[in-house]
Amino acid sequence: TGFDSSGFLFYVYKTMGRPIPRDYWGMMAEGRPVSTSQLQPGDLVFFVNTYRSGLSHGGIYIGNGQFVHAIDERRGVQVDSLWNEYYTYRYYGARRIL
Repeated sequence: TGFDSSGFLFYVYKTMGRPIPRDYWGMMAEGRPVSTSQLQPGDLVFFVNTYRSGLSHGGIYIGNGQFVHAIDERRGVQVDSLWNEYYTYRYYGARRIL
């Protein structure tokens, strides 16, 4: 009935013909690291200590400081600012896979 954030990332990349691992650490091992100043649409962004300790959330950067992500099965997929205090504080890093 909905996605969690890792399932959303997995689904999007698989649909684009570029399967990625289903877990965050596996996703972080893919591609190459990207600094926040070099983010491009399609880069994966990762966050720590959201609903649980450690690497726990991810999204797809879409440009202009925004990313799309699945919040939970109830609230669905939405766009948020990477510079929102909640996400800035929890930002872990980004990877370019495509």
